[in-house]
Parts: sequence; structure tokens; C-alpha cells
Amino acid sequence: MGGERVRLSVAVEGREQAAMETDDGPAHGSNGALRTPEALASLRTSLELSAKRRAQNTNAANLYDNALTDPRFGNLRQTPEFQKLITDLKPK
Repeated sequence: MGGERVRLSVAVEGREQAAMETDDGPAHGSNGALRTPEALASLRTSLELSAKRRAQNTNAANLYDNALTDPRFGNLRQTPEFQKLITDLKPK
């Protein structure tokens, strides 16, 4: 359980750092372009592990909902890549 939260935190921190380091806005410029895929890959892993854990324990933390509401994902949520990830991993 703790490992998934760490990965989610890493995804958030990587995205925040990318947003701060580029003048072109979220997901633009060299740093944003390099870090956004890393943040999304980490987020994908976290969401996949969260879904597996919730399949076994419905009371487990729901990282999918967190990704949709956590303000630290605000800029990342606007990207087509995030939208695709959320659509692909939407709980059934």
C-alpha cells in the first residue's frame, strides 16, 4: 500500500517540477516534455496497482479518484495523455 502512494507522490512531484521549470506551460518545453511521460508512467503503475488492491479489498485507498480530484494534478489533467490514461484505467 505504501509503495503505491510513494509512486503517486513521485508522479505528482515530477509533474510539478516540470511545470515550474518550463516557461511554455504544462507539458511544453524540454523539461516538461521529458518529465510528463515519466509522471504518466508512474501514475499508470500506481493506478494499476491500486485497482488490483481494491479488487481484493474494497476499503483500500482509491488512487483513481485521488488522481481526478487532487489539485496537484490540475495541470496534468488538462493533457490528452492524462485523459487517455484515465479513460483506459477507469474502474468497471
